[in-house]
Amino acid sequence: MEKTPGCRPQLERLLGEAEGDFRNLLRNPPPCSQDADMIRKATSEGIKLPGSDTVTTLSASLVEESLIVSDLFQLNELSSCLLLLHGEDQLPRYPGLTRGLVAVLLYYDGRKSLVQALRTLIAGRPGVTWCTDTQQDVAELVQDTTGSLMTQHSLTDTILSLLSSLDWSQDVSALQKHSALGDPQHVHTLSTLHQDIRQGLADCLYCYSAQSGLPAQAVIRIIEFLTKAGPGTAQGHLDGVTSALLMSVLAALDVSGPGREQLPVLTDPSFIHAVSGELAKSRKWASPGLLAVLQLAWAASLAALRQDPALAAVLGDGGALEEDEMFVEAALEGRVFHCLPSLLLTSSAFRKEEFYLRRLHGVLTDFLSLLPLKVKDLRNKADDAARNQLMHEQEGIQYTVPLQAQHFSQLLGCLASLYKGDPLSLQLSELYWCPTDSASDQGRHAPTKQVALYKFVRLAGDLLMPSLFVPYVTMLTGLADSDNAAPHCFKLLKINGASSSNVCLDHFFQSLSQYHGNLQQSSRTSGPDHTIYRTQPLTKGISPQEVAGLSAVLDLVTVLADRSETARVAMAEHPGWSLVPTVLGLLACTVPTSIKARLVALLTALARSPDIVHPLWQALEGAGL
Repeated sequence: MEKTPGCRPQLERLLGEAEGDFRNLLRNPPPCSQDADMIRKATSEGIKLPGSDTVTTLSASLVEESLIVSDLFQLNELSSCLLLLHGEDQLPRYPGLTRGLVAVLLYYDGRKSLVQALRTLIAGRPGVTWCTDTQQDVAELVQDTTGSLMTQHSLTDTILSLLSSLDWSQDVSALQKHSALGDPQHVHTLSTLHQDIRQGLADCLYCYSAQSGLPAQAVIRIIEFLTKAGPGTAQGHLDGVTSALLMSVLAALDVSGPGREQLPVLTDPSFIHAVSGELAKSRKWASPGLLAVLQLAWAASLAALRQDPALAAVLGDGGALEEDEMFVEAALEGRVFHCLPSLLLTSSAFRKEEFYLRRLHGVLTDFLSLLPLKVKDLRNKADDAARNQLMHEQEGIQYTVPLQAQHFSQLLGCLASLYKGDPLSLQLSELYWCPTDSASDQGRHAPTKQVALYKFVRLAGDLLMPSLFVPYVTMLTGLADSDNAAPHCFKLLKINGASSSNVCLDHFFQSLSQYHGNLQQSSRTSGPDHTIYRTQPLTKGISPQEVAGLSAVLDLVTVLADRSETARVAMAEHPGWSLVPTVLGLLACTVPTSIKARLVALLTALARSPDIVHPLWQALEGAGL
């Protein structure tokens, strides 16, 4: 609504007209035998259509099509006739289609518009996740209207029922039966509209939950629905509908941030018991990873409540709040950190949603900062397994890492996937870095959570076992992938050089130089290869594990060079690192294609600084590349 005085009466009138449509969401006016008789007689006697003062005589073909459309959509015959007449008016916009095919498009488009209107209305509620730039009186009207739909008219049940019944395969079967499908473009448009309807319905629940939370019964109904939901894409990702429903539950369980004291999770005395009981039930899930994600988020919320004395006193149920560790264990048994990347974090659709990313960021950072002993336990188990693996390899015995020892490396992988690329420039990974300069006031007054996360980043790299090297460096790559975070990561890697840590720039570039030297020596001793068939492997002199480590290191230094001017200049000009000559030398050697591609990407990142371009070009010419 425009921010002009007196707009509330207009909105109130419009909402009054649409109230029945919102209450009976996507419910068609049913067929009526009397209306069907009126339509049939309209070929001779005519009919006065709604909105018209004159009697209109209908053609026999229009009457027949009206009855077909009525049977197809279980729609009132008069509404079907009006739909066809509107389709006939729109024919110039759809060349090559008949009025019947256009009417089918308009039917789906109308349903989508209704759902989108409801979604926009709910998203306009004042709440705790985003701000709405609306007048106070309009905001109150929107809040009252949408709140009534949720509490008095069971909007959650209505939407979940629609999501269960709206099946594109069934719609296609009915459309084919009634010859209501056109060319492939027509079918594709209908499919897209159908998917948009389902997505809009799920978004309605998410928007309400994100702004105002959800009652306990609504949360339980959505969880019951999710038990039957599986990955909706060929890649194993959740589709948009399931993602929205999952995020609606995660938003309802969120207890962090200002203004949440009035949400159901903190005001309803039965909420904690109800949700805990639902997530602890032993039943089969179509996608067990969904349950594990919900259990992890709920454990983080319980831990936050338990450590806040004021909230714990208000809730007055310490026993339920002590179940956080139980839900963490259940989530780990469900392989939560194994499932998160495949279900959500690597999905392009998920990474386009700002508030989805922020909520997952909140869940993971709460877990790391509120449950440090559990994180330490995961690290200890990973270290024990790494030592056992080394001993078995020395004896030539194959060793399978147990599940309990995989969680820490998978956690590092989740963090890398979440922050990689920072597609929406949210700078979320900055929370993991604290200024290391002792003279910095910002470092002394950093929030407790930020200090805990920075401590996790540093301690995770201490005394690093070989099997954790690649996951840790990959995590650093994700955490450094923003303009403000990269300088902090660069400084940490420089500081590590003063200790015995192998996660430092000195060690990285020394390893690159050593690899280059080994390849040069190998090429001199073996002589040139005069055949067109390669007789020696590209990875000669380097193991597959070392290739993986080298790839991870190159990814990290490329991100640092791409994101930080200071890092670029230091890498190009540091005399002890000799990075540019080493990279150019490796490009001239026989190295795996994946390594060579990363070397080129590193040179590209270094060339972003104008002062480096000319010396870099001279070095390229000197190397004969």
